[in-house]
Amino acid sequence: SESQAKKIVNTLNIRKGSTVADLGAGGGYFSILLAKTISNSGTVYAVDVSQTCLSYIKRYAKKQRVTNIKLIHASSESSNLPSKSIDIIFIRTTYHHLYNRITYFSKLKQVLKPHGKIVIIDNKPGTFHGHNIKEGIILNEMKQAGYKLHRRYTFLRKQSFNIFIVK
Repeated sequence: SESQAKKIVNTLNIRKGSTVADLGAGGGYFSILLAKTISNSGTVYAVDVSQTCLSYIKRYAKKQRVTNIKLIHASSESSNLPSKSIDIIFIRTTYHHLYNRITYFSKLKQVLKPHGKIVIIDNKPGTFHGHNIKEGIILNEMKQAGYKLHRRYTFLRKQSFNIFIVK
């Protein structure tokens, strides 16, 4: 819901002027919300493997008069984000889609600024058939990829919500 989405973004305490990547941006709902939160002094990279999604976000942003979104066409192996450029990587309901996650997230460290964070929200098992993952798997894989848990939130009933920093 819209109120939950706002609560998620408020929980992140993102500073105006930050650079945020919405990895697996899909229809761009959170890209737009994040872009409005960080104001025009910041940048949101909307990252997706689907060119269709990126084209949709471009139109959606224009309609919303949001000008601080950059579109990035990713591959399944790489986010294609610029090196050492991102304050927060936001990943909602996309983690379970990624392959070779430990390798993928190990490489992702290169795009984070020092003190950068990775936010992972995903569906808990028993919800959204076939599109879910156990929270324990996320925690374990991120640890193996070289991160440590920074914060964990439990207000989303059907989703896990964890924030990681580089170990």
